[in-house]
Amino acid sequence: MRHRAYRGRMVYLTDGVEMGREWFAVTVAERTVGSTGYQFTADAAEAQGWTAAAGRFEQRIASQAGDFDARHLRIEVPGVDHFDVWAGGEDCVPVRLTSDGLRQTYELIAIEGDYC
Repeated sequence: MRHRAYRGRMVYLTDGVEMGREWFAVTVAERTVGSTGYQFTADAAEAQGWTAAAGRFEQRIASQAGDFDARHLRIEVPGVDHFDVWAGGEDCVPVRLTSDGLRQTYELIAIEGDYC
C-alpha cells in the first residue's frame, strides 16, 4: 500500500433541494500502525449485521465527480430508517449516501489528489 492523500466534496440534498456542500479529507499511510483498515465486502457486511442485497453489492455509480465502481450496502437502523451507502475504491470513499425515510441524499461532486 502506498501513501496517498486526497479530498472530496459532497453535496447534501433534502427532497432534491441543495442544503449545503461539505469537504472531507483522507490520508492513507504507507504502512499500518495498530489495527488494519476496514474493508467493505459482502462477508464483512453480513458479519456487521448489514445487508448486501443480491445483485446490488457491486455497482457502477455515476456522480458529478465521475463514474465509480462502488460497493452498495444497506445499513438498517431499527426504529429509524435504512441508509444506503455506495463506497468506491480500496479506501471506500463515499460516492453516494441516501436515506429514504429522512429524504436525504449525499453525493460526491469533486475529488482531487491521489485517489486510486
